[in-house]
Amino acid sequence: MSLLVEIPVFDENLFEKIYLMGLSFDALESIRFPSLTVDCPRDYLNRSDMKLPSGTYFGDRAEALSVGRYQLTWHRYPPKERLPAHVHTHPYLSVAVSGKYQECFSANKEMQVNPMQVLLRPSGYRHANTFGKEAGWCFNLDWEGKFPDWMPELFSLDQPKNWEVSPWELTLLMHASIMDFAEDELNLLADEAMIGLGKYAHTNRYTEKVTSMLEYLHGRYAEPCSLEEMGLTLKVHPVYLSRIFKRVMGMTIGQYLRRLRITKSWGDLWGNESLTGIAHDRGFCDQAHYSKTFKNLLGQTPSQARKKMRKLE
Repeated sequence: MSLLVEIPVFDENLFEKIYLMGLSFDALESIRFPSLTVDCPRDYLNRSDMKLPSGTYFGDRAEALSVGRYQLTWHRYPPKERLPAHVHTHPYLSVAVSGKYQECFSANKEMQVNPMQVLLRPSGYRHANTFGKEAGWCFNLDWEGKFPDWMPELFSLDQPKNWEVSPWELTLLMHASIMDFAEDELNLLADEAMIGLGKYAHTNRYTEKVTSMLEYLHGRYAEPCSLEEMGLTLKVHPVYLSRIFKRVMGMTIGQYLRRLRITKSWGDLWGNESLTGIAHDRGFCDQAHYSKTFKNLLGQTPSQARKKMRKLE
């Protein structure tokens, strides 16, 4: 099966040269490069890769913040946007906050990236992307230099990794980045987000039972969940489940479930669904319950958060 794509025809090191010349990448928006439309199989990934330096991405950049060793950026992508094969010269984290896209990373391999899914990509990782029918929003986090000695080696940076849903620490960072938090607060939240991701990167720190509990919660978070029902499903006494979960995860099952529901709903706010609909879809009994939980965890109501999100458009 072939795929109709547009591949820009220019020097593969163009982005590096522009970066070294000190020119703004945003200035490229007004330039129209010659392009070649080809009907080709997915081996178009074998073409020369575009090399993007740290902090540089395709898409319309809506916000960029430099915080300590980190760079936080927000990018928007039109519906059905296609990004040609490229690599990044530095490792980075990306969250598909809103909208879905396909990532093609070899001639015959691709994966679907869903809202609030997190991707860790090492430097030199070759990939191309195609967005769906809805516009997409992505949050990207880059870093420079080594992490401090007190921060353990969180994950290997030579292989790509995926998280099904953003850990709570990363959700807090994304929320703070659009809420005008001070630089020192954002820097602390970024460190905590990296540590949070590191916890989820090492699956061997979880027992088989806790892993099963997480899978259960992620699969049924929008439904009424009871400890007794979970115990029956997993064939483990509910009291034991509660104790081992808190010991390993550092929070109760109820606390984790509320944070999971709010994280999922946070991505929904970038779209146009009503707050009542979001509350229902994410497991809250009504909008009032949803708004109260949201404010208790994030400090603002969903309506206030949505207004901030709209200002980035």
